[in-house]
Amino acid sequence: MTIEEYKKLLFELEKEFEEKKKQLIIRYSKETRRYKIGDIIEDKSGDKIIVERIQASCVFGEPDTVYSGIELTKNRKPSLKRTQRSIYQTSIKS
Repeated sequence: MTIEEYKKLLFELEKEFEEKKKQLIIRYSKETRRYKIGDIIEDKSGDKIIVERIQASCVFGEPDTVYSGIELTKNRKPSLKRTQRSIYQTSIKS
């Protein structure tokens, strides 16, 4: 085996590992998500959104679910500016 062959095989292994890691993060997110599109959620600081999109994320090595949507006013109406906001599942008010 040459150093070039070694580097090529190592690169392929790392690429395969990263893909499997990404799939695991997505699987974890799908299996642990508590809300669906259309739900209204509130974070610990009191900000509310109506969920329009759900994504998987990995922050500081920990998988998490990110809910994104239009920010709502205190009366649960869309803000006039229709500001987009994201809330991590770990930041949702219990």
